[in-house]
Amino acid sequence: MLIHQAQQLKNGSIVYDVLQREYIVIGYSFQYKDGLLTNILLQIKNTKDNNILNGVEYKYLYTSLEELSDPELAFFEYLSQQKTALPLDFMPMEQVNAVAQIFINGFWKGYDTK
Repeated sequence: MLIHQAQQLKNGSIVYDVLQREYIVIGYSFQYKDGLLTNILLQIKNTKDNNILNGVEYKYLYTSLEELSDPELAFFEYLSQQKTALPLDFMPMEQVNAVAQIFINGFWKGYDTK
């Protein structure tokens, strides 16, 4: 999600991670540098298990699949085909985001070599 989209979120808004796990926004904080908004950290609650995550950066959350970039969408589609082979559903969001970043970097590296 883009920072201007994250600014529109309110407590109770529904967001998703790249695995399309659903969360409810229950809090947020803003970070500024030289008077400019630089980051938004969200406190979110998983709707499936009520697990609360603190300090999640806005850039790792989405309000719909339509917000995913091409490499993020390719990662999501890859994961959809690998559900039984990869234990990503059980990984914390930080680990999933790290795996996604590796996939996205590989996507761009492959794109640049063509």
